[in-house]
Amino acid sequence: MNSTHPRLSALLRGLMAIGGIVVLMLAWPVAKSSLLFLTVEPFYAKVRERKPFTPAELRAALNTVNAAVATDPSAIHYIRRSELLGWVAATMTLKITDQERRAWLQQAKEDLERALRNDPARTADWFSLANLRQWLDGPSPGIVPLVFRSIETGPTLSFLWEGRLRLLLDNWGYLTDAEKVRAGDYIVMMWRRSDDRRFFGRMVYGPIDEVILRSVLQNEPGAR
Repeated sequence: MNSTHPRLSALLRGLMAIGGIVVLMLAWPVAKSSLLFLTVEPFYAKVRERKPFTPAELRAALNTVNAAVATDPSAIHYIRRSELLGWVAATMTLKITDQERRAWLQQAKEDLERALRNDPARTADWFSLANLRQWLDGPSPGIVPLVFRSIETGPTLSFLWEGRLRLLLDNWGYLTDAEKVRAGDYIVMMWRRSDDRRFFGRMVYGPIDEVILRSVLQNEPGAR
């Protein structure tokens, strides 16, 4: 009986070693992808801070980010690539063709769509997706559910209120009557909870916007 113990111990050690290798193999793509993103963090910071960058720096960063996403195509990595593509596409001083700019915006949109299919509780990313859709194709019925999904997952995130209001006003003509009631209730909530309501005035781009807001806020003190 005792002779079986060494063999059993050897078997357990072998299984543990194999298990360690399997864990390492599973973890390596995540670790490698994270390391790749770390190498381009200085470029992300430069773009966020609107500092100038060269085409060579941009190409190198995009190549690294693409490699990171290919290594570990997780939701967060699709989102990080979408952020970078959206930022550089919005850099109007960057000398690229309209086709290149649109291609980056399209890729940024597709990356967000992939990410949100796997991780749908990301409020700000639903908002970003709505903006990308509008930048690409203008106001449309397809933007409405994206705005409402952003609202559903984080209605009181005040840093998104101004942008959400603009999207609602831009797409008001595509709202159903029920959606207009829902949007109106949300606008009223923003008005009541806001400590600084000046953004309502900033979001009035024309007389139609003013008519919509006056109608929605007609019973709110201080709205006129």
